[in-house]
Amino acid sequence: MRFDDDDESSATKKEERERARKRILKATKRGAFTGLTLKGGVNAFGVLSRFLRGKTNVEQLKAKEAVADAVKFSAFVASFSGVYVTSDEVIAAKFGAKRTKRYRAFVSGMVASPSFLLAGAKPNYSLASYLSLKALVLIGRVGSKSEHEKVRSVFRLATWEHADVAVVTSSAVVILGCFVLKPEAVRGAYGAFLDRHCGKTKRQVEALRELCFLPENDPNGKGEQMFREYCERTAIALNETGSLSAAKRDEMLRAIRNREGGAKMYSRDAVYRKFFMDDANPLVHFLAFVKNSWGTSFVSHVPIYVFPAILLHREKLFKDPKLLGKLFAGVARSSLFLTVYCALAWQGPDVLGRLTNRVTPTTLVCGVPLAGAATFIEKKSRRGELATYCLDKSLESLVISMLTWGYIPQSWKNKRLDVLLFAFAAGTICMCYDRKRECFRSNYLNVFDFIFGNRGHSRHKIRHAGSYEILFQPPSVVDVDALLDDTPTLRDASNEEEEKKTSSS
Repeated sequence: MRFDDDDESSATKKEERERARKRILKATKRGAFTGLTLKGGVNAFGVLSRFLRGKTNVEQLKAKEAVADAVKFSAFVASFSGVYVTSDEVIAAKFGAKRTKRYRAFVSGMVASPSFLLAGAKPNYSLASYLSLKALVLIGRVGSKSEHEKVRSVFRLATWEHADVAVVTSSAVVILGCFVLKPEAVRGAYGAFLDRHCGKTKRQVEALRELCFLPENDPNGKGEQMFREYCERTAIALNETGSLSAAKRDEMLRAIRNREGGAKMYSRDAVYRKFFMDDANPLVHFLAFVKNSWGTSFVSHVPIYVFPAILLHREKLFKDPKLLGKLFAGVARSSLFLTVYCALAWQGPDVLGRLTNRVTPTTLVCGVPLAGAATFIEKKSRRGELATYCLDKSLESLVISMLTWGYIPQSWKNKRLDVLLFAFAAGTICMCYDRKRECFRSNYLNVFDFIFGNRGHSRHKIRHAGSYEILFQPPSVVDVDALLDDTPTLRDASNEEEEKKTSSS
């Protein structure tokens, strides 16, 4: 009998090692597929959009850079997934699955974090800080549901209904303020994104920056002359770029060259409306802006929705017309939000300009937060994503500004502190995924389960108990009970109660 027990134990260990090996391979492959689908799809759409805009040479298309970027990101996600699952399996096998359940996911996420170096040779603080903020959001959700009243009171702000709107509104002060007044702080892909969707030409943005910094009370008494020269120079330049009609240009030049009235007949807020709002009243400018910009915004949101939907729903996306309808509605809603956001950003400084007859950096920065009101257009679940993204971009612009001002040493610029940020984010997110799954939205759980191989997919819905065999089978033939092993393993022992609930359901 003892020999039979030894043989049975040896066979069980061999099966367990084989299961772990398959899980590691599948996690690596699916990580590579996920990274390539998300980054490759978005990059391919960017190349296509540049081609359709008439950029046909190799440098303008940036196709090679797009392919290299997608491959690097795919390698990063594949490496992270493989190392995370390997660490998870090794710790569970060496020290016991139940004994290490509290900290195993956090340690495995930290161990896998150096994979972030594969995402690019240069520091990627944008992604690292965004994921760190997502980790803090998860901590806030967990804390707000704590059994201890004192802990819940600390994280109560995270449960405020309109906290996301407040974050988007306050972030607009930094993001849009830097976009106009300090453009070097909003650069790269995000700077190009704002250039494309702000609804004004680069020359108009430069003219607004010049107007804000134009001295009102020059000590040498040349303030009036400088203002006239600015109006004349800008009217001609905007007409050449097509931003100002010839009639409005001539009207401005006649007023400037009239010695009796001079430029005094135009206050600075009136010049703001003539140069940047086509001399229209606020409602007409708002409606015209939405009409002209919604299409551009819609096209930009297509890859943001389509490629994650392909990854999330796979073949069901093309079989269920309701899903396609929801996808279209999501794209339309988010693109309308962005269009209204930018339109209100131009209305805010105009409102303050009418009240003060001034256009200064202060009136600009205090006016642009009106754009945050557009957040109410989005779904509640989407607002949290927007708040995290906007907060991340505002912090990024703030740090860049502090670097240029000398508050942060330049020697820190090229250090890979982004890997430390990512390590914190990876450990925290993986721990919450393992122990506090209710704090995740279902689509995130879907992707995590798909990559890491937890039990739980049936008919493309989440069951919080997992299997990695279910994922690629057609939803119509999935039999959860048939796919579950009768022999309990280290994983099955820790999820026994959840499996019973899954089987009964």
